[in-house]
Amino acid sequence: MSPKEKALELFIKYRPYTKRDIFDKDLKDCCLILVDEILSTLYKDYYDINNGVYEFWEDVKKELENM
Repeated sequence: MSPKEKALELFIKYRPYTKRDIFDKDLKDCCLILVDEILSTLYKDYYDINNGVYEFWEDVKKELENM
């Protein structure tokens, strides 16, 4: 799965849990909070950083920011 596909997947998964009148920006902000939490956890694990996992989630974050 590409970072762009993962970003869209997160956006779609969170959509049903938001109020109908919520703005996409608010939904995007929720997804970004999730990704930031993942990144803060991965930063502590040297293996994940060198295994490309950290970079993947950084790219997901960029894709979300561009939505």
